[in-house]
Amino acid sequence: MTLQNGLAAEDIALRRFDRVYAASIRIPARYTVTGEVVVGGEPNVGIVALGRYPEGLDDTALSIVADLLKAGYLVEARPDIRRWKAAKLEHNVTNAVELFAGASELRSKAAAGLAQEARAVLIAAGYDPASPSEWRIDISSWRVAPESGIEPGQQSTWQSFTRGTSSEVDYLNGEIVRLGRIHGVAAPLNTAFQQAAARLALEGRPPGTRDIAEIVGGVAS
Repeated sequence: MTLQNGLAAEDIALRRFDRVYAASIRIPARYTVTGEVVVGGEPNVGIVALGRYPEGLDDTALSIVADLLKAGYLVEARPDIRRWKAAKLEHNVTNAVELFAGASELRSKAAAGLAQEARAVLIAAGYDPASPSEWRIDISSWRVAPESGIEPGQQSTWQSFTRGTSSEVDYLNGEIVRLGRIHGVAAPLNTAFQQAAARLALEGRPPGTRDIAEIVGGVAS
């Protein structure tokens, strides 16, 4: 069973396992200190879509769903899990914005541009990202608990850079860049953020030490 963001983990797992189960998970969690994980979802830990990869459901998938329900998650079994993984990727490419400082308007514009590029590339690659309206389970009351310690933003990519460990950028923005090259769709903004994040990691710099205007301006020019 794979829970990683992006679209690569399942294909890697299929090299070793006959049956692979993919999950798209939303969970407000923070892991910035070794050995300490904070989770702030309420009244459920998180929201999960799960199915057999690349498609379908079976008794094992339904058993995993039942276990996650018992563990306090909101879970839905989906035979079209690739669509839900693609929808999550469309959101996760915006994680890279959190690595850079700048005005909120510019950051919001960059995030919207990254997601728009990602969607165009995913559709060209044959994906049909799932819409939030397709949830059959009721997720309307799920939220981040007040005073849980979970701050807005500061998602998984930001947390990796804060810990000083390897990040998922090459499997998020980099995946859109890869698919865009294969299917002939330009993704200059995702390319720029992927390269900027790589430079940030190479120099060992923490989030917020480079201005986002440099990256966006480079694409515009």
